[in-house]
Amino acid sequence: MFWELRSGGFKDVERRVRMTISKLISFHLTNLVSGDVTGYCIICGNYTAKGLKIKKVLSNSFTAWSTLTHGECICEECASIFADGRFRRKSFVVSEDNLEFFKNDSAIKILFDPPQPPFFIHIAKAGKKYTFLSLMNNVATNRKSYYFSYEKMDVPVYFKYEKAKEYLFYISEAIKRKVTKTELLQGFKIKTWERAIKEGFEDLLNQIRKFQKNPLWEVLVDVFR
Repeated sequence: MFWELRSGGFKDVERRVRMTISKLISFHLTNLVSGDVTGYCIICGNYTAKGLKIKKVLSNSFTAWSTLTHGECICEECASIFADGRFRRKSFVVSEDNLEFFKNDSAIKILFDPPQPPFFIHIAKAGKKYTFLSLMNNVATNRKSYYFSYEKMDVPVYFKYEKAKEYLFYISEAIKRKVTKTELLQGFKIKTWERAIKEGFEDLLNQIRKFQKNPLWEVLVDVFR
C-alpha cells in the first residue's frame, strides 16, 4: 500500500502491477536498466521505485509521445526495451516462458500457433518504430483471438483465427493464379481482370476486394510465403 495525493486529500490505494509487454520481456533479460526515481511509468503505467528519468531514456527524436500515459518516470522494464535495439529492429514473440526474435518468413506460423498466454507478438518491417507501445497493457490472453502490432500500422491489428484462416485461403488461391501481392493490397490491374474472366477466377477477385481495407488482410498478404 502507499499514500497518494488526490484532490480530496490523501487516500490509501493499492500499488497494482499489471502484466505488460515489458514485464513479459523482463523475464528473459539478465540485466535490467534501473534508476532511483519513484512514481508511475509513462510507458506502461505501473508503479516503480526503480524508475529512470524520462529524458535519460527517450531522446529528442522520439516520435511516439502520443502513445504514452501520465507519469513521472520510466520503469526498469520499459527502459530496458529502449536499451536493447533488437526490440525496435526485429520481429518478436514473447511469453512468460520464452522470448524469440524471428524472421517474417515465420510470421504466419507464429500468428496461427502462438505460445500459451499471456503472450505478445510484434512484426517489424523497417525496424525503426516502436509501434507496440500503444499495446503495452494489452498482452494476449487467448490464442485464437488477440491483438498484435505491425510496424507499418499505428493501430493494433486484431487476429481472429477463423477470419485469418479464411484470408489465408484467398491469398493462397490468388498467388497460385499469379496475382501479385501489390494487387492484393492495392487493387487489380485491368489485365488481371481480363485474365480472371478468361480463366474463370473472377469471383475470387470480387471476394478479395471485400478484404483489402482490413489491417489483418494487409499483414497476412505481406508475410505470406
